[in-house]
Amino acid sequence: MNEVMLDLAYGAALAATSPYFLYKMATTGKYREGLFEKLGAVAPRSGGPSIWVHGVSVGEVLSARGLVAGLEAAFPGAEVVISTTTNTGQAVAKKTYPDRRTLYFPLDFSWAVKRAFAAVRPGVVILMELEIWPNFLSRAAALGVPVVVANGRITERSHGRFKRLGRFASDLLDKVTVYLVQNEIYAERLGDLGVPAAKIEVTGNIKFDTLSADLGARRALSMRGEMGVAVGETLIIGGSTHAGEEAALLDAYAALQARGRRVRLLVVPRHKERFEEVAALVASRGYGVFRRSGIARGDRPAGGEVLLGDTMGELEGLYEAADVAFVGGSLIPHGGQNIMEPAAKGKPVVFGPSVENFAGEAKMLLDAGAATQISGGAALADALSLYLDGAKARSAGAAGRDLVLRSKGAASRTVDRIKTIAGARISTSR
Repeated sequence: MNEVMLDLAYGAALAATSPYFLYKMATTGKYREGLFEKLGAVAPRSGGPSIWVHGVSVGEVLSARGLVAGLEAAFPGAEVVISTTTNTGQAVAKKTYPDRRTLYFPLDFSWAVKRAFAAVRPGVVILMELEIWPNFLSRAAALGVPVVVANGRITERSHGRFKRLGRFASDLLDKVTVYLVQNEIYAERLGDLGVPAAKIEVTGNIKFDTLSADLGARRALSMRGEMGVAVGETLIIGGSTHAGEEAALLDAYAALQARGRRVRLLVVPRHKERFEEVAALVASRGYGVFRRSGIARGDRPAGGEVLLGDTMGELEGLYEAADVAFVGGSLIPHGGQNIMEPAAKGKPVVFGPSVENFAGEAKMLLDAGAATQISGGAALADALSLYLDGAKARSAGAAGRDLVLRSKGAASRTVDRIKTIAGARISTSR
């Protein structure tokens, strides 16, 4: 499909949904934010070609940290430009990369894409995971700009969608210069969609490089003390939970207490908008609630409450303070959240059946004896009880952390490959 036809299709879709978006733009600031940049009105750069790194949202932006650092070390004079699609991704990008240029990724209208390319003037485009758009890729090809999919992955669902698009999908995928993917599963799926084997390389998961495997016993003890976790109590954390999963955790918690186990529960919802909802759910079950945010106000736990992680940016430390972790987004059909974060901290991990977003990592953890996968919430109490024995928990946790340490290095492998693909195009002076 040529760019005129694509623009017409995009225009028709926009016209059909315009009442909704006009209403949202009028009532919700986030729909207006970055609109001009999304239409290609990007402030032009000066100097030589840039390295354009794009991540859709928060996860991709954060996972690119090691890659961005490696690129800047390899090309010390080149400017790295970071783009995102979502508002939350943009906010995190500005915070994570305060000294770099950040912008919104253009909508895939041909004229918007052309304006963005003219302003950014990339020597290479790096797309984190698998964010590809027809007009964007066509413009890169027309300018001779190589496009690299880094930390590539394609879920089973996405594979099915591409498969249904037939020739259009294969032509689109062929416009990417090279796919540097996380594991053989994703490589096989791309191959099944017609991507030539010469364009696919398994370089590993960059997210392993950004995981902190540092262990700070003093910090962990401090956090446990702040939350009133007594000596001898096993702290169970439910990290990045979604609606429905907190209820399953509370059921498991009650079951373990009924068995006489000394346990405490810490729940960290994925989205801050749900903090009040989860607090109300906990209270409705007859438990006291202690909010982690209250510590900054001088609040102190009485003991025995269910703990609510209602602060931002602390999940890594809270995993370290816990004894066993359940990772959310996995008991519902969501695809799972990052199951490797607690593993990196040496904690045994429990997750549900829906881990499509981390299928390769789930298999690695299970094969290493570092995790337990359950079929549903009813099995959660039994799975958690496996790790109430200190020796078993330590063994599983050590296996997970060792796996993370052995899996690092994908960022440097990706940088090396980009150097061979686009090194000559990237200016060494701004």
